[in-house]
Amino acid sequence: MIVLLCALLSLAPPTSDYETELAQIQQQTAAITGDPIEKATKHAFLVYRRASLTADYADFKAAETAIDGVIAEIGPSEDLYLLKANFDFKLHRLARAKEDLEKTPDLADDAGVAALRADLALQEGRYDEAKNGYETALRKKRTWDNLARLAYLKSKTGDVAGADKLYVEAEDEITAKEMRSYAWVELQRGLLHFDAGRYAKALEHYERASRAYSGYWLIEEHIAEVLHALGRKDESVALYRKLIERTHNPEYVSALAAILGREDFYAEADRLFQEQSALYPEAALGHHLKSMLARKSPSPDLLALAEKNVRLRPNGDAKLLLARAYLKLNEPAKARAEIAEILATPWRTPELSKFSKQVRSRVSSL
Repeated sequence: MIVLLCALLSLAPPTSDYETELAQIQQQTAAITGDPIEKATKHAFLVYRRASLTADYADFKAAETAIDGVIAEIGPSEDLYLLKANFDFKLHRLARAKEDLEKTPDLADDAGVAALRADLALQEGRYDEAKNGYETALRKKRTWDNLARLAYLKSKTGDVAGADKLYVEAEDEITAKEMRSYAWVELQRGLLHFDAGRYAKALEHYERASRAYSGYWLIEEHIAEVLHALGRKDESVALYRKLIERTHNPEYVSALAAILGREDFYAEADRLFQEQSALYPEAALGHHLKSMLARKSPSPDLLALAEKNVRLRPNGDAKLLLARAYLKLNEPAKARAEIAEILATPWRTPELSKFSKQVRSRVSSL
């Protein structure tokens, strides 16, 4: 019997790093000790950590309930309001995040607060303010995540080489105990190559990320995307199906619909997007728009949603989605005007360059 058990265990697939971390969070949550307030506070932080890892909207709701519950129980706490600000930012509730930060005056000089304020500035299209904020955060605390934040800004404002250099510096700041962080940075380096059309190089970084932190849906989704770009359709489809089974993420259903040309899959994606929107509409909006833009025919509410997205976070990404909506609705002049507005700012990405050429071609053909 023992021999048979050992043989069966040897055949079992190894637990991934992602699954291991989720199990650790669960164990830590079950083992919380202290007085009721201390326990509630620890629980809120751990539930938020889980939601940040899974990105499941139900987990986010559990985290919000826990955070609001402990604030109601113990009263104002700057650390908890900073946690709440990060939560609201992650869900694209920018106005709420700014309100949360106003309740942390004693943390005004904190590097984390400076970085989050810079994140908000970037999402709202205030790029110079974002740059200054990230540099301030780095002077206060030179951490891998602050380096990565500045790298991301550089990647969105045309300095791809500078972005990759900062990502490399960020990796140097990461310890052996932070392999998920290392994997995330490798993923960002891969995205720089993907956006430039260097798909084989992107895959190298994605696979390095996956080896550093295995089983992570975020990495696997990007691998599925680049496999399709490399013409490895069957592998891409198989991986997307696996991800959908695990996460039920409408983005992946949409991606599979685009690859296979399945309109019924788009209908299922819409259903899942509606479920997400019922909980956190701001967070679901941009992803749903990208799904709509990938389809043959424009959705009736495409333009209204694209305009709403710009009002929520008026940066280059959102404005480019609006320009793409105009072009899909056969209004190239309006798309060109939107592109001109983006080009009046420092925002420069390969996607913007490619789309600008497409718009110019449509306008000249009129």
